[in-house]
Amino acid sequence: MSRVGTHHRLAVRHCHDCGHGSTRTNPRSEASAQQEGCKVKPKILTPNVSVLGQPEIADIEALAAAGYRSIIGNRPDGETPDQPSWTALKAAAAKFGIEAVQIPVVASNISADDIERFRQALETLPKPIAAFCRTGTRSALLWAFANEAGLTVDERIKIAADEGIDLEPFRDRLSGGVDA
Repeated sequence: MSRVGTHHRLAVRHCHDCGHGSTRTNPRSEASAQQEGCKVKPKILTPNVSVLGQPEIADIEALAAAGYRSIIGNRPDGETPDQPSWTALKAAAAKFGIEAVQIPVVASNISADDIERFRQALETLPKPIAAFCRTGTRSALLWAFANEAGLTVDERIKIAADEGIDLEPFRDRLSGGVDA
C-alpha cells in the first residue's frame, strides 16, 4: 500500500497509562511509525513537525514509510558512545529520499543562531519533518523557540506537555527570548 499523501490523516492517540484519547492533525500517528518498524515514537507538535528520541539507522526507513520527508538532527556527534553517527544517519536518509540537516545543540547553550538555523530548516525542508535528539526534549525546545506556528508560550508549553515533554522550566526563556 502506498504511503504517499497519508500524512494529512487525523489520528487519535491514546495515553498508554490512562487510555485518555487526544485528537490532532499530524503527519501520521506515532502508532503508524511504530507499525512501520520504528523503535522510537514520534511526538507530534504540529501537522508538519514531530520530535523523537535518537533513531537508529533502521528507524530511518520506518520514518520514510510513515510519511516523513525530512529529519533534523539536534545531537552533536559522539554525545554518547551508543548513538549512530550523523554521517550514517544522513546516508540512510538519502537512501530513502529523506532530506537531512544537522543542527547540533546542547540544551543549556542554545543560541540565537541555533534557533534561527532551526527556524530556517522548518521553513525550507520538505514536510513533514521529524527532529530528534536523545529524548526529543531538546528538539521540542528548539521548535518552541523557533515558533514557526506563531503560538503563544502557553500554547507551545501545552502542546509539548500533551506529548509528554516538559518545557515549563524554560517558560521564562521562551517568554523573553533565548537570552532571558
